[in-house]
Amino acid sequence: MGRVEGGESLANVFKETLVDDVKGMATTNEKIQVIPSFLRCSFQILDKMSDACFTASHKRLEGKVAIVTGGASGIGASTVQLFQEHGAEVMIADIQDELGQAIADKLGKNVSYIHCDVSNEDDIIKLVDTTISKYGKLDIMYNNAGLMERPLGTILDSKRSDLEHILGVNLIGAFLGANMQLGNLTPELGQYGIRVNCVSPYGLVSGMTGITSEANRRKVEVYLSEMGNLKGQILRADGVAQAALYLASDEAYYVSGLNLVVDGGFSVVNPSKHLGASNRPILKN
Repeated sequence: MGRVEGGESLANVFKETLVDDVKGMATTNEKIQVIPSFLRCSFQILDKMSDACFTASHKRLEGKVAIVTGGASGIGASTVQLFQEHGAEVMIADIQDELGQAIADKLGKNVSYIHCDVSNEDDIIKLVDTTISKYGKLDIMYNNAGLMERPLGTILDSKRSDLEHILGVNLIGAFLGANMQLGNLTPELGQYGIRVNCVSPYGLVSGMTGITSEANRRKVEVYLSEMGNLKGQILRADGVAQAALYLASDEAYYVSGLNLVVDGGFSVVNPSKHLGASNRPILKN
């Protein structure tokens, strides 16, 4: 790293400039929401911005309360742990009771679990009411819950009930999560200081894929890596959680309406050159 006059490192000058800039910003009432749509996850933020401190040890969600739907496994579980590590109080909402409660017990008093079917409006109302009753407020709504039926099947294998179930969780669940938490607010959420963002990840192996064998997991990860654009890297749940952390933090205080694509550049290149490069892996039970 270079140095400026007087021997001070450029890194320190840059850091001090960033901190000064942030401290000079006017505080605003602000809220965030995350709404997932199939492979997307979106956000809402609802809290006053605090001074940011650009150090590795800074807890970026200190004093905030978050709901993470689908928080018992996969991307959701990684996000719950990361949010908690950064100072948030977190409510896990899921239908996987044993997994969800085990995570809450492991992470301690700042993390709770509640059974919630996101496609059920009454469950969503209970989720929001319980969270506010327990923690006094709600700052972050991460509508992460999603499912994927028959990941290796075809439309010929599917029934209408399968489609209705997927839409109920992936689409209606996200809508209810946003709608119940916002009450009667209008669609123009910016005027209320509410930020709404989305995370769209590349393919990864998570709980929804149904892959439990470590050997099969590795095969699929290698396949996805070879098919992807960013060679030598494998996207895992923690990578998506880091993106969610940024959008939920005060560092993204003026970021709204963003679809944060976490796909290693896959969506900006011609995918046809990748699709023929790898054969679908053969998985064994």
